Amino acid sequence: MEPDTTPKKVIASAPTTKPVIHTYEADLALAMDATDATVVQELLETAREKETEQKEREVIHKERGWYTAGGVILLILALGAAAYGAYYYRTLTVTVTPAASVGVFPSTDAIIAGSNVREELVRVGTALPEDKPFLIPIVTDTTPRSLLDTTETLSYLGISMSEPFVAAIDLMRLGVIHTNGSVSPFLLFSVPNPENASKEFLIAEPRLLEMTAPLFAIDLSNQSIDIAPTFSSTSMYNLPVRTLKATNVDTREQTILLYYGYATDHTVVVATNPTILKAVYDTIIRQR
Repeated sequence: MEPDTTPKKVIASAPTTKPVIHTYEADLALAMDATDATVVQELLETAREKETEQKEREVIHKERGWYTAGGVILLILALGAAAYGAYYYRTLTVTVTPAASVGVFPSTDAIIAGSNVREELVRVGTALPEDKPFLIPIVTDTTPRSLLDTTETLSYLGISMSEPFVAAIDLMRLGVIHTNGSVSPFLLFSVPNPENASKEFLIAEPRLLEMTAPLFAIDLSNQSIDIAPTFSSTSMYNLPVRTLKATNVDTREQTILLYYGYATDHTVVVATNPTILKAVYDTIIRQR
């Protein structure tokens, strides 16, 4: 048997490929081989500078964050302190209110507390023009002179009112009017709240005549008059009043012994002469 001399095809095997693995050290070594050392040094310095700058920026950013937080906290504390200060100041500050007034009336000469009020009324009243209400200043007997307040005026006139009554009054003044040759005193009250004042006057009604009788020269021992047991509501000159009437036991004629009423919404008149209410009302209305 003859040997096979036919040429055979040789198949070459494919070359084996290995994965390429890059490392920082290898790349650096390669760069060191391919690059001048001076250039590499510059690159390293630039990298360090950038790293330093980055760290500084991070520190600055953190510091700014702390500064911002601290500033916000201080602002909140400042606003809180300002709010508390404003509240505390309001609680210590007295609210400004208009000065109490019973209206603008002409005044007589002042009388000194401690003097006889009836004698002083006659002295100052007889020299006045008729049918015109005047107020009488009552001053202290000390130096320098000063006007009596409401409580002191009531005490001087011998009128003892309760604390709620006094609290319902802003101002009280003594007045006088000269009519038909006689002198008639009256009391003028400035009241901020008419409802409270009306309630206090109603409570004071049972003792009002007794307390004011000396001032108005009312003789409670007079047997010829029959005094009504209570005040009654009526109107005079279209103004609401509460009147206490007396009846003459001989003639059965009724007269007003004492009354009080509103000349305006905040002005109360206490008097015996009915014409005083209209005179006070006219005086105040002319000022508006």
